[in-house]
Amino acid sequence: MEKNTKKNISGRALLIPFGIVLLLTSAINLVVGVRMADAYSRLEDTTSNSLQFRDASEQFQDGSDILTSNVRLFVATGKVQYLDGYFTEANVTKNRDTALEKIEDYDHTELTKPLLQEAMTHSTELMNVEYHAMKLTAVAFGTDVSNYTPVVNYNLAPEELSYTQDELLDAASNLVNGEAYYEIKQLIYNKIDAAFDVVIEKNQEIHNSLKTEMKNYVTIEVISTSIFTFLLLLAIFVTGHSMLFPMARAIKSISKDEPMDDTYGLSEYTTLATTYNTLLARRNSLESELRNIANTDPLTGLPNRNAIAGIIESCGEKIFSKIAILSLDVNQLKETNDTKGHKTGDELLCNAADCILDFFGNDQRNNCCRIGGDEFTAFLMGLDESEVVAKIEAFNRAQLRYGVSIAVGYSYRDYGTVFDMRKMYEEADEKMYKSKKDYYKKRGLVHPSDVDPNVIN
Repeated sequence: MEKNTKKNISGRALLIPFGIVLLLTSAINLVVGVRMADAYSRLEDTTSNSLQFRDASEQFQDGSDILTSNVRLFVATGKVQYLDGYFTEANVTKNRDTALEKIEDYDHTELTKPLLQEAMTHSTELMNVEYHAMKLTAVAFGTDVSNYTPVVNYNLAPEELSYTQDELLDAASNLVNGEAYYEIKQLIYNKIDAAFDVVIEKNQEIHNSLKTEMKNYVTIEVISTSIFTFLLLLAIFVTGHSMLFPMARAIKSISKDEPMDDTYGLSEYTTLATTYNTLLARRNSLESELRNIANTDPLTGLPNRNAIAGIIESCGEKIFSKIAILSLDVNQLKETNDTKGHKTGDELLCNAADCILDFFGNDQRNNCCRIGGDEFTAFLMGLDESEVVAKIEAFNRAQLRYGVSIAVGYSYRDYGTVFDMRKMYEEADEKMYKSKKDYYKKRGLVHPSDVDPNVIN
């Protein structure tokens, strides 16, 4: 009795107390969570600020490197395309200017701006060196630089105008590859790094303060969350054990077309399970009976034409390896029916079915079918063609013992060949029909189809 009481606990009785307690703990978590989120947001802002400043400083350096790369390539080759790349960066892309604009919006600008302005000053100084190298290179190669005003306006020293081409190129190369050039670039990088260090240091101070504040909130949150989690897990366990688990198993059973487990759960569930199981049993019984009627030839007890698809499916993977399809046809059935009556004709068909099963039937005796009238078919799996031929020869020799004459033709596919059921049937039928014609011809009989093309016997 006690067991039944536990099984039939009301879901409403479980939900009300759990709902109240969970609502209270949720309210506590909400208040603490809001305050914690605010502190976390400020902490995230400081981290984001550092990352954005780093990205901007890298963008500044990338812009400077693009300029350096293009001017060196121009000095080395004299090709105008590198001047295009240089001035596109300087006048259009403007990574350095864009980076400075971004940095000016960050915190601690009063500390970082002087350092960044010094970096920009050195960058401008470096550009003048680069214009000088461009002018020397343009003169050496005779490159048209009329579209590049800074290069056109750069005046070479009188002695430089008297340089040979090699001297001009050497001078240009020394300007952009020499030690002085590297020193100026290093000054740029040092100022950028120094500005970044200032931001990191200030943000670290804020970060440490917020970490302490966050730690206090986390302690409160852990305690309240632990209480909430415990209650939630308890509610899930009780609810799941009483409702969800039985329903989950029921869904699996229904999807597999199996009976539901009605041994425990809510009373509503056990009633549903019992009703379902009763209906399932009735349906399975009717379905089995109907399937047997639909797939069985009532005269011979063999599977009929409807069962062919099931036979193929029951063969499993072997259907794609070695397979032989036999087409069989009982000789002189029409004559027997006409001269001795349909009862004798039915006996002839039953004897033919026994003969076919004895020689071609598998262990389950479900691979031979009566397609209709005097037509039969059989499926042989996993045999070599020589074995199939041997079975057919033995079958032909034994027909007299069964009091029958059956024409047979076969189609065979070995392992790895393309399986085409329709074509195999056609091939087997064609061989069977030839065998049947030969049978009638040897006995001086007229095949019924020679008299009436619509008759196949």
